[in-house]
Amino acid sequence: MKYIAIEGIIGAGKSTFAKALSKKLGGRLVLEDFEANSLLADFYRDPKRYARQLELTLLQQRVKQLKSSHSNDSGILIADFHLHKSLLFAAITLNPQDYVEFEKIYLSVIAGLPEPDLLIHISTPPKQAKQNIINRGRPYETAISEVYLDLLFKGYSGFIRNYCITKSVLTIRWDELQSKSDTKIAEIMQLLSAQ
Repeated sequence: MKYIAIEGIIGAGKSTFAKALSKKLGGRLVLEDFEANSLLADFYRDPKRYARQLELTLLQQRVKQLKSSHSNDSGILIADFHLHKSLLFAAITLNPQDYVEFEKIYLSVIAGLPEPDLLIHISTPPKQAKQNIINRGRPYETAISEVYLDLLFKGYSGFIRNYCITKSVLTIRWDELQSKSDTKIAEIMQLLSAQ
C-alpha cells in the first residue's frame, strides 16, 4: 500500500486537493473528521479553557481514523492530515506543562503507525488561508485570526524543513495548486512510481 498525507495550515485546501487526488489515483480517501468533535466551537470561543481537551480528542480521532484505514494493505491511501499536526497545534495552543504531557501521550499512541510514503505540503499564505476560511463559511471558524494562521504557517515550515531531511516531501504553493493541479498530480504519480 502507498500512503500519502497532505498537510498545510487551516484553509490551505488540503481536503479539496485530497479529494481530487483520490479521484485521479483511485485511492482510498481519509478526511479528518474534525466536525465530529463538539469541542471545536468551544475552543474557538475560549481557547485557554478547551485547548488541552480538544487537542487530546483530536489526536485520538486522528489515530483511530488512520489505524482503521491501514487495516487494508492494498492500493493507495490518501489522508488530508499527518499525525504530526497534533504536535504543531498543541505547541501553539497549550501551555508548556500541558505540552510536555501531551507530547508523551502523542509519542505513545503513534508508536507502530506507518509514516507516509509521501507528504504533500500545501504552502498557503495566512492571508489567503483566511480568505479561504471565510469563503467556506463554517461559523465556528470565523474567530480564526491571521496571527494564529501565521503561527501555524511558521510551525509547518519548520516541520517540513526537518521532515524532508529523511522523508519524501512535495511542497506545492497554493497558487500553483490553483493553476497547475493536473501537472502536480502527474508529478505525484511519478514520485510514487519511483518508490
